[in-house]
Amino acid sequence: MLAADLLVINARIWTGNPVKPYAEAIAIKGELILAVGSKGEADSFRGPDTQVLDAAG
Repeated sequence: MLAADLLVINARIWTGNPVKPYAEAIAIKGELILAVGSKGEADSFRGPDTQVLDAAG
């Protein structure tokens, strides 16, 4: 599995999905969004060099 360069957690991220319009975390690798969802989902992309930004939202 790819390790993200950046995880943003405890955020309010608009998904564009009317069923679930907001997510709490996003995992990013370079210019690629790996996951948008729960903190647990994003944490699955955490690697030893992944930076974590707590948005405190």
